[in-house]
Amino acid sequence: MKRCVLINFLITLFVIALIVIEGIVWLCILPDTVVTHWDAAGNPNGWGSKWGFVLICSLVPLGLMLFMSLIGICLPKVPDDLINLPNKEYYLAPQNRSSTFNYIRISFLQFSNALAIYMLVVEFSCGMANYYSWWPQAAFIWAPMGIFLAWMVFWVICLYRRFRRPTAHLLPGSGTRPDDTDNLLKDY
Repeated sequence: MKRCVLINFLITLFVIALIVIEGIVWLCILPDTVVTHWDAAGNPNGWGSKWGFVLICSLVPLGLMLFMSLIGICLPKVPDDLINLPNKEYYLAPQNRSSTFNYIRISFLQFSNALAIYMLVVEFSCGMANYYSWWPQAAFIWAPMGIFLAWMVFWVICLYRRFRRPTAHLLPGSGTRPDDTDNLLKDY
């Protein structure tokens, strides 16, 4: 578990470095006025300063990463009544509480990393469309969005599988032995 936390933390640091580097590059090469919005046909319909573009495109992912990390850190201090988790009697029981919150913390880091990477790709595409008039922006918006949404489906399935109904002999207060589960499973 510690290795998984370390790997996700290193990925977070790498993503933060990419956000900072990309912001510095765009500040150096973009003109003072940049296109900040396009309509569905790809025609520009919103302009702003490059400073505003870089600050928004850098601070939003960083803020979201910080927010998701703080949720992961603060969640164990929240009363159990306020936590909406399937089968929480089992997963928030004292013997499972630590591993449950570690898994949630890692999942939040993974989500914030994936969202920040997606936002970096969108910022990159917007910056390239401002720098090169021939940049095929639509392909660099829809393809990453599809990849991000597919990853989100995978992420939700992993969360669902992790917090599925525990087997009957593991439920608190069942008073049964592990070899007695055949009779219990008939009730499900």
